[in-house]
Amino acid sequence: MKVGMLTSVAERCGICVYSADLADGLRKLVDLEVVPVWDRVSPWETYLSDSADRLNARDIVHVQHEYSFWGSVLPGQNKFFEQMTSIRKPIVLTVHTLDPAAQVLGLSLPGSPIRRAMKRILAAFPPYRNVIERRTFEVADRIVVHDSEKAARLKGRGIPESRIRVIPMGVPAPNPDPALGDRFRREFGLEGRRLLVVFGFVRPGRGYETVLDALPMLSRPATLVIAGGPQTEAQAVYADSLVRRASSLRLADRVVITGYLPDEKVAGALRAADIILLPQIAGTGSYSIQVAFGYGKPIVASDMPCFVDPEQSHGCPLTFARGDARDLSAKLDSVLQGPPLAQKLSQCALEYAKEHSWDRIAEKTVEVYRELA
Repeated sequence: MKVGMLTSVAERCGICVYSADLADGLRKLVDLEVVPVWDRVSPWETYLSDSADRLNARDIVHVQHEYSFWGSVLPGQNKFFEQMTSIRKPIVLTVHTLDPAAQVLGLSLPGSPIRRAMKRILAAFPPYRNVIERRTFEVADRIVVHDSEKAARLKGRGIPESRIRVIPMGVPAPNPDPALGDRFRREFGLEGRRLLVVFGFVRPGRGYETVLDALPMLSRPATLVIAGGPQTEAQAVYADSLVRRASSLRLADRVVITGYLPDEKVAGALRAADIILLPQIAGTGSYSIQVAFGYGKPIVASDMPCFVDPEQSHGCPLTFARGDARDLSAKLDSVLQGPPLAQKLSQCALEYAKEHSWDRIAEKTVEVYRELA
């Protein structure tokens, strides 16, 4: 079977990493060609024609969807439908963002009053909302989501259940070097401390504020390590606000923001962690937890559906009420106070990782292809 995967191949892109990991598994089962959404070098019309020729030479086209891959989400500025109509083969579409139109437009982010007012009007305009929240997914013959809550949300928008398939994200193999954790602790002067590690790009919606508010409530002292940095100027301003907040809470000596880390140092942070934290308060899903599972550390996460699903099926992560600092501190204390719960969470993480290797996820994905081939 010949499959074309249409995806972002940009550096420092989480969906790009996800796509590459899935592609590695798929290549063992099918003839796979990865096609970039747009190379950003060729003129769009030229690239559209070339990519259509490549994709239509395949049996199945698998699209990794995130709105921004095709340009601005403002009307007339997104190339998604233009590219989809150029494809004549069955389409499988993996959903990475399933937010309401208001969130897709970024209404919660700073901006000029006029621009924000225009976005509010647009988010409330039924034809625009229909394009963002439903028509985008109607182009596909099969739609892959990563948890049952997203499947229910699609069905609520009128997408037929017969088209929807739930396939969890895979768990990538961890970096095998056992010395990375000690190296990370030495580099950042963290020897002898209990470390709570949040990793990934520093941006709003990740729940850092909840963790900062929880730290003073802990019965045992711990240090928050934000293993990552901002991507944009706006995110840099936000990161500075976290530093100020930590200082105002008299936590400056218990909070470390590393700045951007290459993959090896991210692995070091995860190996050094006593607890890996995923305190997100918003979003559709998270590849971060899949990465975390591979390291077999206790994981504490907010009660977003993408985290509750594995907790219900495998007993991990340990979840807390989203945005509730008091509940988070209680859950962290329960893990930090001794081996029984920490060991249980670690073992659950390793079992989950084993059951959700990328090879197994690739097999489930090929089953969807076979429905259409």
